[in-house]
Amino acid sequence: MALKHGTVEFLTILRYIEKYIRPGNLVIEIGAGTGRYSHALAHQGYTVDAVELISHNIDIFHKNTMSNEDITIMQGNALDLSVFPDNRYDITLLLGSLYHLYSDEDKRRIVRGKIWQESQAMRLTYSKNNIDIRKNDEKVESSLCYNVSLNPCFDI
Repeated sequence: MALKHGTVEFLTILRYIEKYIRPGNLVIEIGAGTGRYSHALAHQGYTVDAVELISHNIDIFHKNTMSNEDITIMQGNALDLSVFPDNRYDITLLLGSLYHLYSDEDKRRIVRGKIWQESQAMRLTYSKNNIDIRKNDEKVESSLCYNVSLNPCFDI
């Protein structure tokens, strides 16, 4: 049986999200790509706002959106989330954007931003095979998905 690329990673991260998300939580996914996580959560009944830089990914995101999903996608840069309202989101997902930033300062800029800091229920990052979950500015959980000996994790 062949698995879709990234299935183990997807299911592992989704399990962590489901551990902390609660009914009625509002979610923002920064760097949503084609919306794999956003759609999975919206399909479960959560309201999801997503931001993605690449227009081709947004086109695919729209094609995969079902009419019963409470989901939006906006083109934007993870380094400037000023168009999103303050104090709105319970869950912030940052699952891919850190891969695409070269400087540690840009990475820190994202995780020090208002959207990130004001998420009340959970902030989850996934970078270089490390899952980091924070609640109320304290690390709740950290886990390695794979052997990362060749990829040291970014220290938030």
